[in-house]
Amino acid sequence: MPKLADNTTISRGIISCGMYAFTHRLRCAWRQILGDLHHHLPAPYNQAFDLRFDDATKILSDPELFMGQTCGYPYVAKWRRTHDVVCAPEFTIEGCENIKCSSWFVTRADSGKVSLDEFSNALAAVNNTDSNSGMNVFRYEISKHANSMPFFKNVLVSNSHLQSMKWIAQGAADIAAIDAVSYHFAIAADLINADDLKIIGQSRHTAGLPFIVHKGLEVDRQLIVNALNASLEAMSPKNKAFLKLKQFTPVDEHDYASIKELETKAQDQGYAILQ
Repeated sequence: MPKLADNTTISRGIISCGMYAFTHRLRCAWRQILGDLHHHLPAPYNQAFDLRFDDATKILSDPELFMGQTCGYPYVAKWRRTHDVVCAPEFTIEGCENIKCSSWFVTRADSGKVSLDEFSNALAAVNNTDSNSGMNVFRYEISKHANSMPFFKNVLVSNSHLQSMKWIAQGAADIAAIDAVSYHFAIAADLINADDLKIIGQSRHTAGLPFIVHKGLEVDRQLIVNALNASLEAMSPKNKAFLKLKQFTPVDEHDYASIKELETKAQDQGYAILQ
């Protein structure tokens, strides 16, 4: 059975994937890849994993974790001390370039505002305060306009990009940064009417959501990447086309340096907190 460096045996490894699985169809597509992953791994990793569509801190900290997915900002801020990055998905979705993704700055379709600097004293929404796509890249762009002062009337935490989009459509918030992948799938699933929203800009591209493993996991990282790509190739053409996933690409800590760079640049502008 898989072991950590301290000889802890992983009896039935957990695979956690919750960040791009917010619809039934998305979960079905990811289940085809991750649920069958063990078929493409050698012993002792070729036993069925406990697949969970959850990205909670408790799951990623679980010693039973075989592999989990997280956002780039909490990886840089926290998880890199205890976990290694393995790979990131490459999506063929507008706003994505290889392993890098951007966020769309979104407001209501009927808003007369067309640039970020016009949203002073507006209501902003973020999916989470430790989100790269919803907060960090947003903070960096707003730091150029804030003059080291609070910029928004208030910043509301929605707990998901989908909820941020709903708030904007409903008039409960004025502006948000929505990652390109979440935006695409929310619109494709008719969870949001695209006619209710307007994109007024695009963030910097940064490395996408990494899959991570405990630093002590005794398995070749490339072995996992190869298995993921083999499982991707084996999935149904219909689900593969739907997921718009080209491949899984190996990444390392340096690929996420630009995330810290954006944080530092915002801090240097005297804008350490999105506010």
